[in-house]
Amino acid sequence: LVDSGYTLIGWKHTLPANHAQSLAGSIHPLNNAYLPGASVNSSKNPLLPDDTADAVEGRHPHQTVNVAYADGHVMAEKADDLVVQPLESEGEFANLSPLWKP
Repeated sequence: LVDSGYTLIGWKHTLPANHAQSLAGSIHPLNNAYLPGASVNSSKNPLLPDDTADAVEGRHPHQTVNVAYADGHVMAEKADDLVVQPLESEGEFANLSPLWKP
């Protein structure tokens, strides 16, 4: 579990807004979710107006998010370490941190 903005979050919410599989900007309001403080949020449009500062600046020091692991421990992680990176091969992604399984 991680801090999220607006609603539940999944790995596709961490993709850059211009990526074909990104959920940013699609019609459903749940697709306005974001990982607070992640650098990809600065290109997401539209964010809900009240969410912009939280999305871009984050809510914890040094743009970290709280992460709760299945074994019960909790850690602060850099938001950008949780962003999924699209690879050159179509439809494949790399994790910077092994939290998501795309």
